Amino acid sequence: MTDIADPAVLDLARRRADSKARYLNLRRSDAAPIELGRFFAELLAYGLWPTQAAVAEGIGESPLKVSRCLKLVRVPQQIATVFGDRTVSRRTATMLAEIAARIGENKLLENARRLGTRDDLPIGEILRALQTGEVNAATGAEMRLVRNPKENYLRLYLPRVARQDIGKLEAKIRLAMQLLS
Repeated sequence: MTDIADPAVLDLARRRADSKARYLNLRRSDAAPIELGRFFAELLAYGLWPTQAAVAEGIGESPLKVSRCLKLVRVPQQIATVFGDRTVSRRTATMLAEIAARIGENKLLENARRLGTRDDLPIGEILRALQTGEVNAATGAEMRLVRNPKENYLRLYLPRVARQDIGKLEAKIRLAMQLLS
């Protein structure tokens, strides 16, 4: 039987109380789910609680929320990179787990490596590409120019242009227009 005055027991109780206070601060500051997931992973890694369920009970949160937030942390960096600057949502993380179960984690990582950063694509198309290994041509791999009949301007549809390349693209269009005039 453990003695309540045992320094190890007192230290664990103090660390758990500190963790509860940190969690309340995170909640008050509207921390992103990924931040909460990192916090929960830290609690498990340091052995403050032995299981996700124990973490949930210890900090006063639902086991489902703890599980969902931890799922976000488990998305490998290689896969998160495909989404660019966008945050991977709980729903997307769940779908990534389903894709990994379907095609295998190694294949998913291989597809992510081949895709690179694709913040030019919608989330749904990124998920399809991660599953199949290729970007669907039906999403508009072609460029289109559309003239607005009511006003004097053209709209350019170019789905695979990265944000950082827009300036270069504008310069090339200006040059082409000068050469044509």
